[in-house]
Amino acid sequence: MSTNVKEINLKEHGNYIYGSLDGVDFVTSGIIQETKNAYSASIKLKFIIKSTIMKEVGGQKIPTIRANSQIIKIQCKDEELPTLALKYNDLVGKDLLINYGGKDGDTFLVQNEKEILTIK
Repeated sequence: MSTNVKEINLKEHGNYIYGSLDGVDFVTSGIIQETKNAYSASIKLKFIIKSTIMKEVGGQKIPTIRANSQIIKIQCKDEELPTLALKYNDLVGKDLLINYGGKDGDTFLVQNEKEILTIK
């Protein structure tokens, strides 16, 4: 699989997701009936991240495409939903770079240690 990836110049460290936006969903604020807990309005951006991995079958290495979905949730106010939904619907199919900085102490799971790269 040949993929054209754009060069990105970052000015600071961070946690980034880079991919093509595949879908958008949203929910208005409300209250969960069972628990009576309130939740805020939000936009959900769905990315399907594809990567080529090598699998071995009978001593032969075969490239295969692995796809994982990632969802980025953006909390907002109900009155912001229409504008944000239209904005991100227009961006479906386009490449986005999102800095999704976690909270202090957050733990992220690495799927494959061999994909950790040293940047020179």
